[in-house]
Amino acid sequence: MKKILAFVLVFVMVFAMAIPVAAKKDANPLYSVADSWFYDSAEEGVLTVRDNKVEYVYEIVEGVSFLGLQRSFTGQLRFVSFVSTKSTLNFRHIVVWDFKGGLSEEEKASFFSSMKEDLENLVYVIPGIIELRVMRDIVNAGLNGEGQIVLDATFESEEAFEVYRVHPAHVAIAIFVVDNVVENRRGINFLESETTGHTNKFRHIVVWEFKDGLNEEEKNSLFNLMKEDLEALVGVIGGLVELNVHRDHYNLGGNGQVVLVALFNSRADWVEYVPHPEHQRIAGYVVRDIVIPESRRGGNFYELG
Repeated sequence: MKKILAFVLVFVMVFAMAIPVAAKKDANPLYSVADSWFYDSAEEGVLTVRDNKVEYVYEIVEGVSFLGLQRSFTGQLRFVSFVSTKSTLNFRHIVVWDFKGGLSEEEKASFFSSMKEDLENLVYVIPGIIELRVMRDIVNAGLNGEGQIVLDATFESEEAFEVYRVHPAHVAIAIFVVDNVVENRRGINFLESETTGHTNKFRHIVVWEFKDGLNEEEKNSLFNLMKEDLEALVGVIGGLVELNVHRDHYNLGGNGQVVLVALFNSRADWVEYVPHPEHQRIAGYVVRDIVIPESRRGGNFYELG
């Protein structure tokens, strides 16, 4: 056992010493041992490695892989890896609401139908919207942190989102919706390398805020841990088609800070995912150490249902 530990220690030391050489020569893969690392989606083609509060920035291109050891703020080491994807970045905007209290089922149905039609028609009015969908939650609506309405939109860029946000056609709809239809808004905005597009599969979205008191280094470290573990569930849990975890990029008022966006073949597959031991293991430390449980807002729906 001592020989094994000694070998691991020597390997880590050699591995760490190789960082600057490997990375600066644009080697493939890039290597790092760092306090935290992240692919900076806010700036296309850039990998930022932070070690001992010093940031090292490397330009990378599609297909470059990254392999490293992450040292968490508690001092623990773990292997991390990713492969950079396509270079085109889209701006994604997700909002979850509840219906206003006191609305009858008939009023909810009528308001939702009008809201959905008016918002989705903005694709033909405002330039830069790639797609926009408004859906009603079909699981535990309004209970256990589930929202009742989800808006999921993808834009060509952050600039296109800003045009949409202040466009008179959008503002007029938003004022009516906020005054008459919805409450308890939770939204998030992030950049992603590609969009799946809407399918007939079952979509599961959850938005949280980080726990109070975490500094940026702790948020980065814990987010990377959460992201890697949750995204690794694809291929482990049957029926889980894709799962991505993102941090908020825009920090607009009323936003969340972390979002999970998952796609399942069916609602039945989502039901199997929730109690799965691996999901429960990750959810346990996420709720305990990373996010505020009470901040959770989610939505579940068949996108073309």
